[in-house]
Formats: sequence, structure tokens, C-alpha cells
Amino acid sequence: MKPFLVDVPVLILFFNRPQQLSQVFEQVRNARPSKLFLYQDGPRSEHDLPGIKACREVTDQIDWDCEVHRMYQEKNYGCDPSEYISQKWAFSMVDKCIVLEDDDVPSVSFFTFCKEMLDKYEQDPRITMIAGFNNEEITPGVPYDYFFASTFSIWGWASWKRVIDQWDEHYTFLEDKFNMQQLEQLVKERKFRKDFIYMCHRHKENNKAYYETIFHASMLFNSGLAIVPTRNMINNLG
Repeated sequence: MKPFLVDVPVLILFFNRPQQLSQVFEQVRNARPSKLFLYQDGPRSEHDLPGIKACREVTDQIDWDCEVHRMYQEKNYGCDPSEYISQKWAFSMVDKCIVLEDDDVPSVSFFTFCKEMLDKYEQDPRITMIAGFNNEEITPGVPYDYFFASTFSIWGWASWKRVIDQWDEHYTFLEDKFNMQQLEQLVKERKFRKDFIYMCHRHKENNKAYYETIFHASMLFNSGLAIVPTRNMINNLG
């Protein structure tokens, strides 16, 4: 058994797409993190079972020394709230973690980049997360390896328990007049998507924890910043 190379936990979310997952997992195998969290949603019907089994065969190919945790659901929760469930689960056991979905293929350098940033900014409450995806591929005019931004992509990211513990799964801020005034102003100031508050209302009505709106709301309320690499580190397969 090979030793681990990067002392950082990694959470992988997957369902029934072994071809995409195998590309992600191959990069994780190359990086050899010290801890691995594997979350798989349950079947919608018997037609999902072959893909589910094939995905588990992919993630069984652990050939390095690491601590492994598995949450394989027996029922189907869907993308939401599976995202929220899996992330709260992983961050309940570790103080920092990298999060990858089954279509987020990272470069191997993404893992060491996250490790460095997670350690460096662990005690800095201004920093909310580390993104791996840069939609510009290479951001011009930035003479450093990374920069700070007020918005972020969730295609491959890392964060800390201190951030995830702030998430409001019940969207209680929607019921507070002062909070809503703040949120409306923050959305305008940060030039955030105009339908964000509408999306929060819709997600609350659906009675599901949609982690993407929960995450962004938490970041806005806490004036958080994301670290974005100057060079893109994630290939999203879709």
C-alpha cells in the first residue's frame, strides 16, 4: 500500500455515472489524500442499480494508505438535499475538506493548492472557500497564483467546518425584515445574480436544503471572499 501524499480530506459525491467518476477518481488516486469521504445517492429504480454498482467498483480501487468513510444511501434523495447531507456529514468529522462531484475532474496540483490555502487561511474569517474552477482559464493581469473574489463556482472547491457550521438550511433569514434588506443590498453591491432571492424563496418552498443558495447566502451575510486560482484547475464534464 502506497503512503498518502497530501494530508487533506477529500469528499467525492457520485451516483450512477462510472465513466465520469473514473476520471475524477483517477486524479484523486494520483494525489493520494490522507482521508476520503465517499457519498453515493440511492437508486430511483432498479434501472440505476448497474450504474451504482459500477461506481462502487471504481471507488473500491484505493491503492494508497488513507482513512475511508462511506455513506451509501439506500433511498434516493436527489442532488438536493444530497449535496447538503454529504457536506454536513464530512465536515462534522473534519475541520477542512475538498469537495468534488463526479463530473469535476481536478488537476493533481489542485490538491496541494487547496492544502496550502486551507492551512494558510484557516483562522481568517474573511475567507469562505477555495475554488478550483476559473471560467477565464487564465485570468489576465494577475501576477500571483490566486486572487480573491466575492463570488465563486462550486465545480471543485474546499472549505472549513467554521464556514459550513454557519449554513442556514431552513432559510430563516427570509423571515427577517432586516436580514432581507441587508441581502438585497449585498446582492446589488456584489453584482450577484438578480434572481438569487427568488431562488432562495423557491428552495424554501420546496422544503429541501439546496446547498448552493445556502452557501452563497452565508457568504453574502458574512462578507466572505473566495480564493480563485489564476489558472483553472477543474475540467467540468457536465
